[in-house]
Amino acid sequence: MEKAKKAKKAASVVLLLVHGGPVSIDKLVAPSPAILDAFTPGPHGAKVIAETIFGDNNPGGKLPITIYPSDYVDKVSFLDMSMEAGGVGRTYRYYTGTPLFAFGYGLSYTSFSMKWCNTSFPSSPPPSSSSSS
Repeated sequence: MEKAKKAKKAASVVLLLVHGGPVSIDKLVAPSPAILDAFTPGPHGAKVIAETIFGDNNPGGKLPITIYPSDYVDKVSFLDMSMEAGGVGRTYRYYTGTPLFAFGYGLSYTSFSMKWCNTSFPSSPPPSSSSSS
C-alpha cells in the first residue's frame, strides 16, 4: 500500500489486474491514477496490455461484473443462495449497497453516435422449389 502511494507521487502508475473473478481492491483505488482490469487476457494478452499502457491502441470496455466493497463478504452468508441474501442482495440487480464499481462501469476514448437510416433493401427472390429424385 505504501509503495502504491509513493509510486503515485513519483510517476504515472497503472494498477494492472489479471485475475479470473472479482477482486477486492478498495485500498488500491484511491492511490491508483489508472486501473486496467484485464481479467484473463488469453495468449495475446501481454501484447495488448502493453499496447494499451503505452497508448498504442484505443482501449475501451465495460465491466461484465459488479465489484463489491471488501466488507461484502462479512455481510452475506455464502450458505444463503437467495438473491436477497443478508439484506444486501446478490448480483448487480439485487445488491442494495454501493458497489466499488458497478456492472457496466468503464470508459472509452472514442465518441459514439448512432442514428436511424432509412434504407430500402431489395426483396429477396422466393426460394427455388427444386425437387430431387
